[in-house]
Amino acid sequence: MKTTEWRSGRRYGLLLAAVVLIFRVSGGSEEKAFKGFVSGRVNLFSSSDSVYREIYGGALQPEVKLGVGVWKNLYVWGGFGWLSDKGSLPSVLEETRVKRTEIGVGAGWRHELEKWSLRGEVGLVSISYKEEALGETGKGSGLGWKVTGAADYCFWKRLYFTLQASWFDARTDSEAEKLKLGGLIFGAGIGVRM
Repeated sequence: MKTTEWRSGRRYGLLLAAVVLIFRVSGGSEEKAFKGFVSGRVNLFSSSDSVYREIYGGALQPEVKLGVGVWKNLYVWGGFGWLSDKGSLPSVLEETRVKRTEIGVGAGWRHELEKWSLRGEVGLVSISYKEEALGETGKGSGLGWKVTGAADYCFWKRLYFTLQASWFDARTDSEAEKLKLGGLIFGAGIGVRM
């Protein structure tokens, strides 16, 4: 138990250190063609785990993201997403509940096309979950990677609509059972450029 808690604490400590380092590096640039953005989205999440899909199907996952320009069109980003969903175990028709949080950091490149801009991102993601089923509670977490493609349309001054597709892969730390925590995300939202 203490080893798992220590590993989780170390993981979040490393993510925090990465975010601090990213913002230190981004603060050193004199001129930036792209200063950054803040966005909020609602995503449709489809798990890469077939058992999860059978129990919960797809789920809505709100997400907020901050991007900070580093050099020309290169930027660093940090994001936070969460979901809470209900499902049922097919064999016993009992209700189950799951809560998931996702914290990610990474880098991206933005290409400007008049009112449109295209973005590509890669990064690390830490996912933790808590599931209640058959009167028991299970918890876990995993660290993995994430790849994202997005298109933004500026509709008024600095405000824009965004469409995004992401694939991420992460598995639990448990040696006894490696659960797939990743999957596919399609999202739409609104943001503001700095």
